[in-house]
Amino acid sequence: MKLSVIIVTYNSSKHIKKCLNSLMDNLSENSEVIVVDNGSKDDTKKIVKDFGMVKLIESENVGFGKGVNLGVKNSKGEYLFLLNPDTKLTKNSLNDLLKFAKDKDFGIIAPQLIEPTGNVQKSVTHFPTIGNAIKEFYFGVRDNYSQYVPQGEDAAEVECVYGAAMLIKKSIFINVGGFDERYFMYFEDLDLCRKIKKLGLKNYYLPSVKIYHEVGGTVEDKSDSLQLLNDSSKIYHGLFYYYLLYLILWLRPKKK
Repeated sequence: MKLSVIIVTYNSSKHIKKCLNSLMDNLSENSEVIVVDNGSKDDTKKIVKDFGMVKLIESENVGFGKGVNLGVKNSKGEYLFLLNPDTKLTKNSLNDLLKFAKDKDFGIIAPQLIEPTGNVQKSVTHFPTIGNAIKEFYFGVRDNYSQYVPQGEDAAEVECVYGAAMLIKKSIFINVGGFDERYFMYFEDLDLCRKIKKLGLKNYYLPSVKIYHEVGGTVEDKSDSLQLLNDSSKIYHGLFYYYLLYLILWLRPKKK
């Protein structure tokens, strides 16, 4: 089998039907779709079951990374397409990603993410560092997205891509240990990109391929979201650098 699409859901009834419908319009016969449901209390599982070809794995709420890893363990594809349930594929998007992958030695390939309004969403980033925090909060050099994101439609190498939609070879995903399951949510995609870069592989941004993504569509409680982000930041940076960053933010010049 060539491709396994892995989607992790949690109370995703608002989005999952549109996501799966767009997938059905893009899949080839040599593909499978696996949905790992993290204990949804709404109609998510019922909606997924209406799609006969989709394999549903029911789980307790183990977090995004562990949910993806569970889906990968049950997958058969040479390539993995990791996809959020609050996304909607455009015509030929999967085919174009796979076509690019065929001719490249790569780590991860990611499309351009588009907001429902049609605006381009932040699709790639650089590795977060203490140095960047100091430049921003002490010298006013803000993280300018356009400075490090390739312009135009040509494919380009980037440091990090976001986990809302990413293509990776299953062999590479397994080789780096998959997603680090210490991250319940957030930073697991940056951590994966970092591990892949350490292998000497390149991550690519393919802006000619568009996928719609509703920002925050997978998060219900914003206060929980901030706590999860905080917890994951501690893991990613390590406690020393996390508290150093906290100190930098606390001591930053206050606006008058």
